[in-house]
Amino acid sequence: MALSYYLMALRAPYMHELVTLASAALLRAAPLRCRVMSTFSTGGGSCAAASADVRRLADGTCFNRKLGALNVFEIDVDDAEPYTEVATPAGNFFTQRVSGWRSNIAWVSVDDEHSFQRFEALFERLELPQRFSSVIPHLSSPRLFSAFYVCRSWCEAHSFHTDYMRPVGLHALTLITPLRDYQETDSFQLTYKPAVASGAPQSDGYAAHGSEDATEGRTAPPALQRYAYKKGKAIVFGSRFEHSTEPGAGDEGEVHAYLCFTFGTDDQSKWADIAQTLDTQSRIVQHPDGELRLSALGRAIEAALRDLQRGSGGGGAEHLSSVDAHVKR
Repeated sequence: MALSYYLMALRAPYMHELVTLASAALLRAAPLRCRVMSTFSTGGGSCAAASADVRRLADGTCFNRKLGALNVFEIDVDDAEPYTEVATPAGNFFTQRVSGWRSNIAWVSVDDEHSFQRFEALFERLELPQRFSSVIPHLSSPRLFSAFYVCRSWCEAHSFHTDYMRPVGLHALTLITPLRDYQETDSFQLTYKPAVASGAPQSDGYAAHGSEDATEGRTAPPALQRYAYKKGKAIVFGSRFEHSTEPGAGDEGEVHAYLCFTFGTDDQSKWADIAQTLDTQSRIVQHPDGELRLSALGRAIEAALRDLQRGSGGGGAEHLSSVDAHVKR
């Protein structure tokens, strides 16, 4: 089956080796403590219990004055070592590697109700629903969509992207935090495109407004900004935050592993836009209504497996190719 990414269910015997890639990223049984920031208000409305550097703009987006970018936050997370190895039965995690990116990045996502609930408990202990309740539009309480590890040891070139379509706004967020402080810090971090000091984006809503080039009479591209990951800190962002892994490599091949949550609104009517990203990121995903379901990718994999069992190379493979074309991360 010709695919531009490799989809691997942990039912396969060789998948245990891939899970060890994220062995440093498994949860510690001890409970977490977290520092809850106080909610603040601005003239544009309340904008987060997350950071005093963030203010709400008139169009509903949030501008981070410290990072100079839209819809991005930095929060404190417990700086005690919150991870360790956990004996995980085969089938609990799903691994996806995207060959189109010039990196060996892999996503290791929860893949059944048991593993999802384990990470959801961590999501709750970090009080993320409370800390972002003033940021995320919701009916009752913000909801966890998925949890996974991002693992990588090298990146050859930028692959700039936004995690979510512009209509998603702050209805869905991505949180990333490193599992420890890694040796390599001069490269291999996070690169992003800033917004102007006022917080107003360019008309396309993605690129920042650059300085005027007098010789060309055109607006020069903005200088790229850099965010350095640090244990005990998490960066959290929504739509319109254009970013990429910074080119580089782990020191002597060291794998950099990050814990990630995707979370957001409990309003199911917003799912169609959010699904443009999350339906291709993992095999299962929790919808805003609280139901844990197969994603579009998961359904495509099931269809492909049925085709293989019937000795057919038909619809399932075609569906996988279609889903592949819409991978957002």
